[in-house]
Amino acid sequence: VTPAFLKSDTEGAEPLVIAGIAETLQRTPGICLLLEYNPAALRAGGREPESLLGQLHELGFAVRVLTPDGRLPTTGECNLFCEKAS
Repeated sequence: VTPAFLKSDTEGAEPLVIAGIAETLQRTPGICLLLEYNPAALRAGGREPESLLGQLHELGFAVRVLTPDGRLPTTGECNLFCEKAS
């Protein structure tokens, strides 16, 4: 089975999830992700929020911020829609 979509809301552990499935993400063209982006939870987990974005870009994902203005929040949380070119 080849995944087409993955949703992760792991309260700041998203970088660990992405690292754990990186091989699958690299070999699956066209896969899409929906991730929670919560700067406070990422920092509490020992990660800078920007590192998640860098990790996604390194894996070839285009990242869209799902907020009314399309900007990353400095406080609070939002969702990220991540699409990998096929």
